[in-house]
Amino acid sequence: GAELNDFAEHEVVAAFVKTIDGRVLKYKYQADPVLRLVSGIEEPGGRVRVLCNLAGTLALTGDQKQSAAMIIKAQEIIKGIETPEQLALALTHLAASQALTGQNEVAKVTLSKAMETVDGIESIDAKTIVLGELVTAVGSMDDADQIQTVLAQSLKTANAIQERAQAVMQQCLELINRLPGGQQKAAAIEQIAQAMKQGNAGQFTELQFELATLHHEGRHLPKDVARAAGWYRKAASEGHTSAQLNLALMLLEGEGVKADPVEAHKWFLKAAEQGNAEGQVALGMMFALGQGTEVDLIQAHKWVSLSSKSGNEDAATALKQLNTKLTTEQLVESAKLVKEWETQQIEPEPKASEPAAKESDPTTTAGK
Repeated sequence: GAELNDFAEHEVVAAFVKTIDGRVLKYKYQADPVLRLVSGIEEPGGRVRVLCNLAGTLALTGDQKQSAAMIIKAQEIIKGIETPEQLALALTHLAASQALTGQNEVAKVTLSKAMETVDGIESIDAKTIVLGELVTAVGSMDDADQIQTVLAQSLKTANAIQERAQAVMQQCLELINRLPGGQQKAAAIEQIAQAMKQGNAGQFTELQFELATLHHEGRHLPKDVARAAGWYRKAASEGHTSAQLNLALMLLEGEGVKADPVEAHKWFLKAAEQGNAEGQVALGMMFALGQGTEVDLIQAHKWVSLSSKSGNEDAATALKQLNTKLTTEQLVESAKLVKEWETQQIEPEPKASEPAAKESDPTTTAGK
């Protein structure tokens, strides 16, 4: 027995056996009218797909017998598929055809096997294709548990894609930082920023802000205030305080965008709430003048006071004027609001078992 096994594993013998197996399979396909339909398709996964599609079509026309024969042949082919990608796709096609022929419970089991196979697929691209087919198949079965499973796997894949994209973008940023300042660096920044347009930039907001500034000032890039406003908006949406401040100023003045004091007020508020002194004094003056909001001297005094405490000279000057406009009661209420805001900014002391967070101060970024 052992000698025969060694003989069968010899290179020449193994190649000969493989050739014989191929010829046997070829004759089998020629003899079987069902398999003859897919004899010209090399990939087993492709043969399964065609057979399953035919099975579904025949089931819809009422030919259950031929439909069942197609499914049986597809199952036979699937037994010989080894690669996770092809197996997952084949099982997905099989599940869809089983559902069309009324075998709903069997289809669910088959689909579960397909989903179990997805984790074995290494390529993100291949996994995405398989998940697309799974989404289509599971959608037709209306099974909450399987929908949840496919959703979880899809989100897992989406996160992997995003992590990979962020890693590549980070590498690009490192290369950009090696370029000397000037037009070459500006062009590189614009290229990478364009690549971020469709996605969640997140950690790249500083780059968006820098690109907006280059367009705003016409430095190394053509001056384009409308484009600058667009990039400021992207960075502002991610919480960049200087971008929020600059966008608010452009909205207030109608520079590159349609003047909109209400939206300007919104962005000044966002910057002010993050502790930006310029945003705080600007917001306070909008409350005082009723720009983009109703006149509210208490809120005006609160925000100008906070800005003045940060050392903003404009705020100190404005505060002297505001002090003469408010009643004693209003001044007391403003002081109360200032204290409440300051209290909210103080982070609680970490517990003994928790490490203290690293210090970070987003308020140090000034606007343009």
